[in-house]
Amino acid sequence: MKNIAALVKEAHQNAVNKGWWTEDRTYGELIALVHSEVSEALEDYRNGRKPNAVWYEYQDATHGKVKSSEPEEWVVVNNYTQGKRLEKGKPCGIPSELADVCIRIFDIAGRYGWGDELEKQNSAFQGVGDQYKGFSFAEKLTCVHSDLSQSYLQHRQVNMKNAVYCLAGVLYSIGFIAEEHGIDLDQAIAEKISYNATRPQRHGGKTL
Repeated sequence: MKNIAALVKEAHQNAVNKGWWTEDRTYGELIALVHSEVSEALEDYRNGRKPNAVWYEYQDATHGKVKSSEPEEWVVVNNYTQGKRLEKGKPCGIPSELADVCIRIFDIAGRYGWGDELEKQNSAFQGVGDQYKGFSFAEKLTCVHSDLSQSYLQHRQVNMKNAVYCLAGVLYSIGFIAEEHGIDLDQAIAEKISYNATRPQRHGGKTL
């Protein structure tokens, strides 16, 4: 994973721009949101999606949400109100969900000023070897959930360095999973950050 500190700034600023920080959220709420992204990756896997499969979903004026199986397909949306306009659809699939895990961690790090420390801690994980040898895909996600929960517990104990360390461990784990399954994680993150910049305020009015 490249330039974590820069990604932290970009992802957090995008979240600010979209209205997510007009009021503060607790650390526990933020960690719960990351858990939700991990669970969405598991649901895609349970539904038979290959870990490296990507597709795009877009809004159609007549048919509602339409899924496209063509990764590079560009589709027409909103031509019924604003004239013909081309947009790429919402990235979907396990690569996108893993990217969302990372982006939410970047946003957390941006909120707490942990960008440089997160990058430093993540670098320390590199080269530690395959700690997931023999683990199934779901078991690897369970380890991610565990590290997220540990980060929450460390934060409650006001041990911020360990809280960051656990988040860095999540990033390492996601990177390992991506590499093992042929996922270009850097591309997935860049694509999802770019898509998020096009979304409406608070993603259409979500409360959390």
